[in-house]
Amino acid sequence: MKTAIRFSLIVLMLVSIALPVLAQRQTEVAVAWYNKGAKASDPEEKIRCYKKAIKLVPEFIEAHYYLGHTYKNINDYENAIDCYQKALKSNPKKLNKALRRTILFELGIVQEKKGNHVAAEQTYLNALEFSKENSVKATIFNMLGNISLNAGNFDKAIEYYRKGKEVYPINANSFDSAIDHVEQERTLRADYEAGKNLLAQNNVAEAIEKLERVLALRPNYRDAGTLLDSAKSRLDREFKRSIDEFYNQGLACVKRNDWKGAVEAFDLVATKSPDYLDVQNQLDNAKKNLRAIQRAENLQKLYEEGNVAAQRGDYIKALIAYERVSEIDPNYKNVSYKIQQITRRSDTKEGTSTKSKLYAQAMEAYESNDWQGAYNLFNRLLAIDSNFEDVQQMLEKTKTKMATATREGTIELYYQKGLDYFNQENWLYAVINLEKVHMLNPEYKDVKSLMAQARQHVNGEGDLAVAETGDGKKGSPFLMIGIILSSIFIPFWAMVLFSPTARARFYMLQKRYDKAGQIYERMLKSNPDKVHLYITLANIYINENRQDEYALKVFKKVVDADLSDELKNQLQPIVNRYYLQNSKAEKSSLGMLEDSLREELKRMGN
Repeated sequence: MKTAIRFSLIVLMLVSIALPVLAQRQTEVAVAWYNKGAKASDPEEKIRCYKKAIKLVPEFIEAHYYLGHTYKNINDYENAIDCYQKALKSNPKKLNKALRRTILFELGIVQEKKGNHVAAEQTYLNALEFSKENSVKATIFNMLGNISLNAGNFDKAIEYYRKGKEVYPINANSFDSAIDHVEQERTLRADYEAGKNLLAQNNVAEAIEKLERVLALRPNYRDAGTLLDSAKSRLDREFKRSIDEFYNQGLACVKRNDWKGAVEAFDLVATKSPDYLDVQNQLDNAKKNLRAIQRAENLQKLYEEGNVAAQRGDYIKALIAYERVSEIDPNYKNVSYKIQQITRRSDTKEGTSTKSKLYAQAMEAYESNDWQGAYNLFNRLLAIDSNFEDVQQMLEKTKTKMATATREGTIELYYQKGLDYFNQENWLYAVINLEKVHMLNPEYKDVKSLMAQARQHVNGEGDLAVAETGDGKKGSPFLMIGIILSSIFIPFWAMVLFSPTARARFYMLQKRYDKAGQIYERMLKSNPDKVHLYITLANIYINENRQDEYALKVFKKVVDADLSDELKNQLQPIVNRYYLQNSKAEKSSLGMLEDSLREELKRMGN
């Protein structure tokens, strides 16, 4: 028995001596495997060596850490996370703060790469507890900000970036840039999501605006480009469908002889899509029929006026009405006989009074610049009595006035057409009509300035080349005539379907003036020197019955700059009433627009 006890004691003594020696030997082998893994370049070899070391010494923190690092480098994030977590748990007593922080930092990176933002955020916050250096804290706050940004939590991202800026002011500029980036991302995300939602709601035009804003800031933002292409394609279909509807509406009006409705419908189609089917022929035919109806109605009205006047004994008024009928259609009913009846009365005593009244009426028309009316009266009086007073001289004077007025009327007609095309940004036809004005009267209104601007746009689009010499003289008149003639016969495309202007016109077509106004307001903000935008906006605000502060500013520009006589007469009372009620209007708020307009008018006057 004693021998057995003695043997057991000897064995325990030998084991107590051998175990530390064996453990020391295993540790040395484990370190050797660890060093071999650190030196290896092949990831698979690294993994094999680190696993050997961990098998020998399971609490080998560094082996766990670098094994996780190796997995991270080959994008095996699942195993990397497992290794980092084992590094934290394998030997807590030997894990100092610096090493714990490093492992936590790497673990957070891998969790973030795997898409687990919540876990990554918590890991970084844990790492922050073991960090004393402000530079390290700033780095962690930056990582926390990045996680929140990627998760779409913009407010929290800004909060983390601001904390990083507070603890490490040296990098204040970097954190400020990060905050600006968050705000931009917030705007991009909002516009992108709004664009997607609007597209889902079939509000295509507004969706395009949102998506274009996104792509202007970030050309490759998510699938915004694909969505924009899809939206434009749908807008194209909607636009064509609206054109189809108006065209069919015009055809329906033709069937029921509603020529006025047909003209309105076909004119809308021709304005938006000039080459659509046979719309030009349909429009011309509808206008022709409408003019015929209006002509017949006008003839009947004048004829009835003459009859009523003759029955009352007002022969001068009757004669004027019958003469106007005869000018339009000499064979209308018995108008010639009616004129002869009244003319025969001039041979009587009563006729002398009639001639005096006729002369007085003619003079009144002459003095009120009613040249056509005066001509008709003097001409009628000449037919009755060529020696009455100075009727022959007055008739010649009236003819001269009529010629001048006709010429000025023609100039104004071309000017208004040119201005309309200018406002529609139809530059080629603007040049054609303004050139006609210039040939008739080179100094007429602001025709020189408008021509220069229109030509510049046409030149920029490659549709028209106008030569100018250094002193501002235009090129060969034969060149200009050739350009005008060729522009009449050569078809062209002048419509850019998806430009802001086209979308604004599309809204105008739908009578959605608020949407059109928003687009033109942005265009005016970006291009305050484009004077015609004030006129367009003024008309939109009139249709909307808007008289807010911004609308009043636009109205005032139109009035002060004499941009449109017709609008000026309409807007002047509104502007006067507003500024009488608001005599302390802030001039500073108008400064920017006034300066830009003044520069434009100064340039136009040169």
